[in-house]
Amino acid sequence: MSAVFLAASLEPARRLDHGRRLLAEAALFRLVALGFSAPRQNRFAEMRKAALAADAATAALAEAPGLAGAPGLAGALREARRAWFASTPSELSAEYLRLFLGAAPVSLHETAYGDGRRIGGRPVELADVGGFYSAFGFVMDERDPILADHLCAECEFMSLLAIKESYALTSGWREEWRTARAAADEFLEQHLGRWPEALLAALRREGASYAFVALVRLLEVLIATRRRTNGLRRIVAAGPRDHDPADDELICPMASREQ
Repeated sequence: MSAVFLAASLEPARRLDHGRRLLAEAALFRLVALGFSAPRQNRFAEMRKAALAADAATAALAEAPGLAGAPGLAGALREARRAWFASTPSELSAEYLRLFLGAAPVSLHETAYGDGRRIGGRPVELADVGGFYSAFGFVMDERDPILADHLCAECEFMSLLAIKESYALTSGWREEWRTARAAADEFLEQHLGRWPEALLAALRREGASYAFVALVRLLEVLIATRRRTNGLRRIVAAGPRDHDPADDELICPMASREQ
């Protein structure tokens, strides 16, 4: 068994190291969520703040030797940050509108990507995602009129679980740590970990701004790091599959222009 599987029984210093990794995960998932949220006033300022938090959390991994993936995460974060802030708010808002809103060519919803395994269809998948959220008291941001399977919501949920897992681990709460860790691993295998590759392919097909491509690449590295660390399966969805454009965002949240 890996050290992470035994982390709840490790000495406090080792638990602190793993707790730092989890906080870095939380900060990175949060950054990706913000980057794919609908354009709104002050989003650039929020991204700068989130990028600084992710920088600090990822840099702390260098002080915890033996944790897998730290160099790759740091490099992917630098590239995503560089790509994002090389663009202007107005450029990214226009690109978001072109790519993701209404009948646009790229969906940010998990259930737009899939394969024969998901015989229950979209309602069953949405119910499963919602069940995870309810179990951990996760409430979606009312500023973004999105469904539960939206990339932002799924990344925010993983960020929350990483924080809960870190707190329980560093506090020595074994049962709470196991619960949070099991939920995060299952959600990654069955939901968020399945479709970033298909999303990335769709972005590249549409010639998307590198700011969005680099964020998905960061997400892929983050997911791969957790897979390796926790010994998770790699399950990849086909896609995108045919879906009604009306299944995506019905409300255009562009009323507030970014400053």
